[in-house]
Amino acid sequence: MDGFLIERLARNLYEYGFDIRDASALSRLEPYEQNVVSLHHRLSRMSLNVTLTLAPNMTVSAVAEQLHERKQQPPLFVVGPRITERSAAIFRESGVSYLDAGGNAYIAIGSIYIDVRGRRGELKVEGVRGGVNLMSPKRAQVIFSILTWEQLLYEPVRVLAQVAKVSLGQAQQTLQLLEQYGFMYGSQKMNIYQREALLEQWVQAYPGGLKAKQTLHHFAGDYSVPEESMVPLVVSGESAVPRLLRPETLTLYCETLPIDVIRSRRWVREERTPSVLLYEKFWSDPFALDEKGVIEAPPLLIYADLLASQDSRQREAASEYRRGNVELRAG
Repeated sequence: MDGFLIERLARNLYEYGFDIRDASALSRLEPYEQNVVSLHHRLSRMSLNVTLTLAPNMTVSAVAEQLHERKQQPPLFVVGPRITERSAAIFRESGVSYLDAGGNAYIAIGSIYIDVRGRRGELKVEGVRGGVNLMSPKRAQVIFSILTWEQLLYEPVRVLAQVAKVSLGQAQQTLQLLEQYGFMYGSQKMNIYQREALLEQWVQAYPGGLKAKQTLHHFAGDYSVPEESMVPLVVSGESAVPRLLRPETLTLYCETLPIDVIRSRRWVREERTPSVLLYEKFWSDPFALDEKGVIEAPPLLIYADLLASQDSRQREAASEYRRGNVELRAG
């Protein structure tokens, strides 16, 4: 599924008060497939199971098969790039919920009723042709840096670029996109609601985007947190929250492989059932005086790694970790 479309649909869902229980559900959608997912409505605190279907052509004829089968499944919820007024009217008459990239929506499930019409047009970004994926790996690095160290917004752009490990042009363009997408306003400022929405989208996009692009090494062996290392090691995931659950894996981010630790721990390559996961570190801490040794990852990354896990223990711990961390709360 196109990254730009994922971003727009995720943003619109959040705007209307919905969180997706499975953060990667949108990115896994294939055209006209039926996928049962759980949506949580923040205001009513209701959880809804829906049959989510991506329809590149949002017409009744295009989803005729899904309409025919919907009585035996959770309510059909069609998402896609754009719905015409005529198709929207037919969907509403048929009792089918929908959401397009422009924000047009009809969601009538249980006691939830949302009806938004007349939103037109696609986002146009000056100097960029076609759709833009705000959460592409390089832009995601910039956004991670801003969300983690918001004071970077008041520094020269070159400082942000250095922290995010991107070019000056990439950092500048990401800031422009954030303003055009409505995540910032004037002088590169961000209110708590904009920050909350941006954080949600970053976390949802992380598993299939930036994280998937990092160099990964799989090992088996001692998965306790190393006490020391010749190269900087950053601990994330479940090993960073031992008070919430007993870790069964070790997730580390590093600039280069920690050969001394690999040798002392006698880690061996293991692709099928690894207990140690090493990722490439994609940021540079702007305020660290000494990056040697073993340190804890920024809260946003710990939360994202917990949530990205297929382990239900870690996903439950992610919710508790967020509730207890002021940096991950809206206010």
